[in-house]
Amino acid sequence: MNQPSPNQHRLAYRLTWLSVMLLACWCVAQQGPTRVDRKTFVGKPALDFSVTDLDGNPLLLSSLKGKVVYIEFWTSYHTECVERMKEIQRLFEATDRNHLVILPVTAESNLIAQDFLRAHQMTVPAYTDSSGAAHATYLVHAMPLSVVVDKSGTVVEYVQPEGDFASVLQALRKAGIVVKGSSNKT
Repeated sequence: MNQPSPNQHRLAYRLTWLSVMLLACWCVAQQGPTRVDRKTFVGKPALDFSVTDLDGNPLLLSSLKGKVVYIEFWTSYHTECVERMKEIQRLFEATDRNHLVILPVTAESNLIAQDFLRAHQMTVPAYTDSSGAAHATYLVHAMPLSVVVDKSGTVVEYVQPEGDFASVLQALRKAGIVVKGSSNKT
């Protein structure tokens, strides 16, 4: 019987190595995005962070105590985030801003955030987290990710990316916010 040539050995080795790497990538992809146990945050005091509005003014989360705060971690290039931001714009137009602060936070630059809001004709204020500290504080691994904080400063809900906007509206109701025109009544 003929012995395989050195080239055939190399080819077999490379194909085996490629197969193992593809299998490893497939296994990692099946795990999906890193999930955070919502119990890490829900029912506990909100962790403080600082973000900057698009005019460069800093804002501390703790300065909003006494109001319900809806934090949305988003990015301009993700389809689900774009859709969520459209929902947020409608919410911004339908709620009393004296009782609810909507805090869309992106790690992108002010210019990208401004261009996004302008292109989508949005008036909801947006905030940047250029240091990534707010994202790290709330363990943001995938977006959109929503956090609702009640008037006392306690996290009411931590809605991970697979959650829908109805989950956010439900959390806002739990925090005492009535959303005008919402089809999700309690």
